[in-house]
Amino acid sequence: MIDRSYEIKARKTNYGGVLFRSRIEARWAVFLDSLGVEYDYEPFYEEVGNDYVYYNYMPDFYLPKQEKFIEVKPGKPTVVEERKAAFWCKDIQDIVILFNLNPPTDKLENGWLYHFPSIKKVPMVMENYWWGECRKCGHIDISEYAYVTSCGCYNIDYYNKVWEKEEIGSQEYSKSFSRSKRLMKAYLTAKKYNFNPGLNPRVIMVKYQSSLF
Repeated sequence: MIDRSYEIKARKTNYGGVLFRSRIEARWAVFLDSLGVEYDYEPFYEEVGNDYVYYNYMPDFYLPKQEKFIEVKPGKPTVVEERKAAFWCKDIQDIVILFNLNPPTDKLENGWLYHFPSIKKVPMVMENYWWGECRKCGHIDISEYAYVTSCGCYNIDYYNKVWEKEEIGSQEYSKSFSRSKRLMKAYLTAKKYNFNPGLNPRVIMVKYQSSLF
């Protein structure tokens, strides 16, 4: 675990009529808008913890279609941030912490999932949670190694066969799932978006919104 404080001071940023608490949150909002992914910003506030310590926690995003809570950070989470996420997944629901606004690789992660399985007494941290696109229907989701199964086009057995054929590191696999043209464009748009004072219209990819979900 990382026990440190971020050197980057949060900068409030207006985007699409919403005042985000930090510039990195606003950039992730641009990323989601670029893909036509519906989101709510800071919709839930809860007190989570145990008998010894409690935290007031308000995750940054909720994705209603994917049914996922998302927290974004400028780097890998600190010890306190990991504790908050662990308590949230234990008390409320699983949550993904995103800390890298770049296309993922085996050595460059996007984020971690904090999961509380019913058979365990402590939360689990699942690494290598990547954004992915189903190459059949275009559905966008975030899952382990970009294994998008929520649309129903593929199941985990299909992805296991991909592993068995040693295609996970191939250029074809990367482009098809975690590095598709849409995803790559969304990363670039989010990183390059110019937050001009007074005029920050939302980036909307309307042609995908009706077909994705």
